[in-house]
Amino acid sequence: VIEVTTAALRTESRNRDGLLDQLRADIYRSATVVRDYLLERDQARADNQKAELELLRARIGDTLRTYERKLPDTERDAFKDSRSRVESYWKALAPALQWDAAVRRVKGETFLQQVIVPFRAGVAQLTRQITVLNEHDLDAGEERIRAVQSRFRLRMVIVSALGLIGGAILAAITIRHVHRLEREAKARYEEVAEARRDLQKLSDR
Repeated sequence: VIEVTTAALRTESRNRDGLLDQLRADIYRSATVVRDYLLERDQARADNQKAELELLRARIGDTLRTYERKLPDTERDAFKDSRSRVESYWKALAPALQWDAAVRRVKGETFLQQVIVPFRAGVAQLTRQITVLNEHDLDAGEERIRAVQSRFRLRMVIVSALGLIGGAILAAITIRHVHRLEREAKARYEEVAEARRDLQKLSDR
């Protein structure tokens, strides 16, 4: 049971790490696509970039919801901050996705510096914090398992010691009983032998 619990704990931690890696990758990718979109002069390519951003937004949302179902209590505050920043980012980005090439040319560079760059840095920092918390949670879980293992070993030692003591007591009682039976058998044998000798004497007479 302890080995199964340890394996499950490590699997859950690896799954959460994988989700965080996916989240970071999609956030960095979205920032890159936004940069390309804001600097894009061709409307057809800009439309393709907008479509990719929508796909990334949906995937990031799915990743956040999946992670939220798996995260330990120790990570909830940091995770709420990260999710709040992601939601604020998409809200801030929404107006820019409606700009045409002329507006992007005028406002694009400023938007990149004021919105996209700070967002990417902030979320990256938060995901690193969640990763650290995830590692701490794994360490705490393993410490709990080690404590359970120690208690289990202690119980096994006590049970083994009690078994040995009980076995020794039972062996002593058994040996004592056998010795008593031997003495009784010897006494009876001597009585029978004495009776035979008496009969032999009577017969000789």
